[in-house]
Amino acid sequence: MNNTSERNLLQEIEEEMRNQKLKAFWARWGVSILAAAALVVLATAAVTFWRSYKTQAAQTLTQAYMLELGQRDISDVMRVESFQAFAQEHPDTIQSTMARFQAAGAATRIGQRDEALKIYDSLVADTSLSRLYRDLAQLLYVQTAFDMADKAELKKRLQPLMKDSPLRFGAQELAAHLALAMDEREKARNLFLALAANPDLPHNLRARVQDMAQWLSGEGDE
Repeated sequence: MNNTSERNLLQEIEEEMRNQKLKAFWARWGVSILAAAALVVLATAAVTFWRSYKTQAAQTLTQAYMLELGQRDISDVMRVESFQAFAQEHPDTIQSTMARFQAAGAATRIGQRDEALKIYDSLVADTSLSRLYRDLAQLLYVQTAFDMADKAELKKRLQPLMKDSPLRFGAQELAAHLALAMDEREKARNLFLALAANPDLPHNLRARVQDMAQWLSGEGDE
């Protein structure tokens, strides 16, 4: 994805989040295994980011962050180092939080998933962050570790997100995929069916989980 596309996508996501259309956002950018973590991070961070932009001090720091984000002709290896350095230099700020997510996303893209998981874990454990950011970090941890970690442990990580978290639909879908990966076909089918029956489920996500439920029920077999 080129820089122009990234900027356009970021603008679109930020507009959705400013309008507090979390359901619409989740329908469009719903969870898929090993999805583009950085895009999800930027979308979720946008509301707080723009609130902080209102103050002069935040404007200055935001401009510095945007310079980091907009750097061209640098590798993802350098982005990991750059965003981590930025986060350490500006602790306890929303820009620092976004930089940490960006570093994890860049680490994932270059195959340094252990480093990405370490960053996500630090975000999950950071009690100074709002629940939304911590839940997002937990969800991204499970996505990133899906094919390299103990599935039962990943399942435990998802449990707190599956009831009243803003990201509960994504967590429930991911839990169903985990059950399938653990050869718990019937459990996976029931999870997909329950999710599809939720009246609050966004339309795009409903179609996807219904397809999975039908496939697991044998209705999609040829």
